[in-house]
Order: sequence, then structure tokens, then C-alpha cells
Amino acid sequence: SDIQPEIEESNDQPKYEVERFLRWRKKRVQNRTVREYYVLWWGYPIEEASWVPEDNFEDKEQLQQDLDADNPTQEQ
Repeated sequence: SDIQPEIEESNDQPKYEVERFLRWRKKRVQNRTVREYYVLWWGYPIEEASWVPEDNFEDKEQLQQDLDADNPTQEQ
């Protein structure tokens, strides 16, 4: 696609912001169960949505607020 991610000056990593949480699922990783969230990114089409492990979200309080607001459905 022609859309370029916004670049932060501090590093060269593309900056992705969550637009909304679409779905979530539980996944076994090694010996534990983790949650993953299917995230729609600001400024990106739905085809660019991706699964993100819960551990990637540093602010758990903000994460919970966003989940409460978006109310994503669980994938079976």
C-alpha cells in the first residue's frame, strides 16, 4: 500500500495507534495461556489489522478501558 506509517523522531519504528479492538482470543504460549487482541490501527485499512499479545500493551489500565469501550468478541 502507499500509506506510510508515521515515524517518531526518537526512533525509526513506525508508530501504530490502536483505533479499536475487534476480537480477542486465548492462545497457548509455552506453558501459559495468553490473550491476543485483533487490532484495527488508526489510518490503516481493515486488511492491515493484526493480532497483538496482551503483554505488548504496557498500560493495562488503559487497555481495560479500551476493551470495555470496544467490547471485542471472543474468537472460538
